[in-house]
Amino acid sequence: MVFVFGFILLVGGIAVLVLGELPWFGGRKVPQRNMRQVGILLVSFFPAVFVMRFIHSKLGADDLLPAAALHWSLAAIWLIAAWILVYRAVGEKTAHQGAQTLTPASNPFGAAATDSQLAAPNTSNAPKQFPSSPAKQQGKSPFDFS
Repeated sequence: MVFVFGFILLVGGIAVLVLGELPWFGGRKVPQRNMRQVGILLVSFFPAVFVMRFIHSKLGADDLLPAAALHWSLAAIWLIAAWILVYRAVGEKTAHQGAQTLTPASNPFGAAATDSQLAAPNTSNAPKQFPSSPAKQQGKSPFDFS
């Protein structure tokens, strides 16, 4: 049964690798880069099963854990990883959508609010006055805060 499931994953992975960008629900598209990652993941299921089966047989763990349990847990991990890759790709905002220009919003209070606002006095011509600093002491470090 795992062979049939693995074959389905293999065919699906090859199809995703060949097709590239695929449409998703709501008119969104999964980018080609992310779908290629999913395709490589799906195609790599068969080699992972063979490696797992080889390690399982060399350890002689057939009495402790059946091989089918390992295969199905590996299939679950592969499907969850593929779902996460697709979900992350669909949730991303694409950078090539273009910059949206911001337009000034109209005043929700109408023209009456702009007429009643007081204009701030123009203080750009007034001289700037900063508080004077204490006289510097000769020989004292500027980082000495004692």
